[in-house]
Amino acid sequence: MKKSLGFGKSATSSKAVASIGLVALTLLLIPYIYLYENVTKLMGASLHNNSPHLWLDIVNYAEGIAGWKVSLLELLYLAQMVKGGATLVEPCMVSGRLGSCGRQSEHRRGIPVSEIFDLDEYMTLSDDGSYPLMVPYYDYQRILLGNTNMAKVCMAKNSKYAKERCTKDASWIMEMKQNNIQRMLEDKGNQEHFILHMEDYWKGGVYELGWQLGMYILNDKQERFVKGMEIPPIDVATIPFHPKHEQFVDDLLQEGNITTNNFSVIHWRAEKKGMDFMRCARAINEAKHILLRKMKTNATVKEESSQQHKFVLMSSLNENEDMMWKGSRRIVNSTANGTTLAQHALQYLLRENGFIKIDGLLEVQTKNSSYNDLGMLAIYDLIIATKANNFATCTRDGCNKETKRLCDMCNHLGNFGRLAVSLREHHVDQRGSYECWPQ
Repeated sequence: MKKSLGFGKSATSSKAVASIGLVALTLLLIPYIYLYENVTKLMGASLHNNSPHLWLDIVNYAEGIAGWKVSLLELLYLAQMVKGGATLVEPCMVSGRLGSCGRQSEHRRGIPVSEIFDLDEYMTLSDDGSYPLMVPYYDYQRILLGNTNMAKVCMAKNSKYAKERCTKDASWIMEMKQNNIQRMLEDKGNQEHFILHMEDYWKGGVYELGWQLGMYILNDKQERFVKGMEIPPIDVATIPFHPKHEQFVDDLLQEGNITTNNFSVIHWRAEKKGMDFMRCARAINEAKHILLRKMKTNATVKEESSQQHKFVLMSSLNENEDMMWKGSRRIVNSTANGTTLAQHALQYLLRENGFIKIDGLLEVQTKNSSYNDLGMLAIYDLIIATKANNFATCTRDGCNKETKRLCDMCNHLGNFGRLAVSLREHHVDQRGSYECWPQ
């Protein structure tokens, strides 16, 4: 039977305690008792192995959520496949970026990734007593207190990034000899733990790690595959969002009188230098009317209910600049009268054409929440995208020549929109997803 690593079980007896002082002392000790019990179980988890247990400690993930969600899956898969076992150290999110929970400060508290996604199955001790695939950062710190068996590796995807974004004592993985890390592990065979300390991790880095750990696949001729380890296609929906965030979004939409069947979303990543804000806003409004006509034609909505169908604008632009990404603010301010023009475009969509932005509701809700990291807005946006009747975005794929030109003119074509479309593919009911604004 698997045992959860979760905290919070009561350690006090059900019997009444007469002394208030004893109660207070007991309550004070509860967290330490359970931290001790939990770490003790973990410390004894893998003592029967003859080789060091490998710990994957990622200092920083190089990409935004569309990249690091894939990276997280890759690393969990690697931990599962490594001979002798490996464990990923749980990272934290700060301002939408993922990195070591040890890098947070008093003023910038990170959100552990298990508070964002439902990761219980990866954080449980197995029946054979081996370490789980992922362990909270502070448990890892207590288990490996004083351990110096470590290799520092720079995972940057090119030499320029390796020089700019990694510490000098980290070896760039592209310059390491084949199986180098595997040999380090073998040399430490009498040790209990070995830490692979990685900097600037990019999605796809798991292939280079496989090459370093002697993990290969064989082709029909039984020859080693040049890329090293091959992993199955990454399914970004295999790690679901934490149920409490799903519920938070449901409550938020209900507060705005929005339900799954009565709203669609148009995504506008307005982070393009020199863009014509009003021209793009008009294109979005045109896309709205095209979607409405398609829904009427397909009998998705009735004529009389089409007036009640709501359109949510999901955009990096915001009437409250404090809720905009730093990069988005920089792009807007780099254009002559950019702030004024962007606000006019927003007013055209929100005031004149009935679009809704949920940021205002989110701002009120998250101010009193422990999840007030700016990155949580992206998480909520992704959940909202999965619930919409229709979702139109701009990606690098799925466009004809005309719509591609328009999308490129009005958007930064990142990976967020594609991630949202991928997540929607796993919904039971088939609804409209558009990788380019319909025109």
